[in-house]
Amino acid sequence: MLNIEKETEILMQEIKRTKKYNNPFFVIISGDPGSGKTFLAWNLSKYLKIICLSNDYIRNKIYQKETIKKEDVVEVENFVKKMANKRLEILFKRKISFVYDMNVNNKEKLELYSQYAKENNYWLIKIKINSKDKDNIKRIGKRKLNYNKKDHFVIGDNVFYSSNFGEKEYWKIKSRKPIELKNNNFDYIIKNDEKYLDNILTVIEDIKLKVLTK
Repeated sequence: MLNIEKETEILMQEIKRTKKYNNPFFVIISGDPGSGKTFLAWNLSKYLKIICLSNDYIRNKIYQKETIKKEDVVEVENFVKKMANKRLEILFKRKISFVYDMNVNNKEKLELYSQYAKENNYWLIKIKINSKDKDNIKRIGKRKLNYNKKDHFVIGDNVFYSSNFGEKEYWKIKSRKPIELKNNNFDYIIKNDEKYLDNILTVIEDIKLKVLTK
């Protein structure tokens, strides 16, 4: 598995690049595979100067470094969870704002992160991405996993950690993790269309205004 101390040190170095907000916040995202969650998370990180956190960054880094057998998958997922909790603990303790690049698709997850926000005195921002299946599948096919390539404007998990997979796997994941939350559970609904980046930037400007008035 990965070296926890090394990964912790990487995060600590990235924290030095963040903007300190008087009222810390974190962003959670809901969206199907390929809907543009990482693109959204990376832009939030760039423009708001906050940490981007992703469990896929840890998970796929393990699969890059080691040959994982089927019987070892549970162990990997337990490690990913342990690493996630450790990194969240670091951010909450230091009141660092961040965006969590993962799919918050059900009430249980929403309640968990709402509780985290309450316990740590954070403002929780909830964003849902609406997208089309055919576009999601196309985007996933174009992904290129590359831990040697970084977007240096992104703070935190800034390597290209998203893996590609086929249409069959897409439908499996979507059926296993359906979006169960309604639109009224979210602060923002963003449509991933030809104006996706513009839609994101509009939300970012609104978040900036609200952060100043919080």
